[in-house]
Amino acid sequence: MAFASGNVTLIVDEDGKRVADGDRVWTGTATDGSALIGDCNHWHSGSSSLLGWYGAVNASGVAWTGNAVEGCDATNRLYCFEK
Repeated sequence: MAFASGNVTLIVDEDGKRVADGDRVWTGTATDGSALIGDCNHWHSGSSSLLGWYGAVNASGVAWTGNAVEGCDATNRLYCFEK
């Protein structure tokens, strides 16, 4: 599965409200959209000892999905992808 690297950023939440440009978003995916191990135990863990992949809300390149990892105790938004 591959995602098109686009020119449009995902900048609204589930209620249609604009989110802050600096917000991080849990994705659990690599820059090509493939699933990665870093998903905080399927998003069930808030442990700082586990890591999850996140993207950047304001990114329109590959960083929108696979920017970096951080401890699962961080509070981030969540993108849900469906195959």
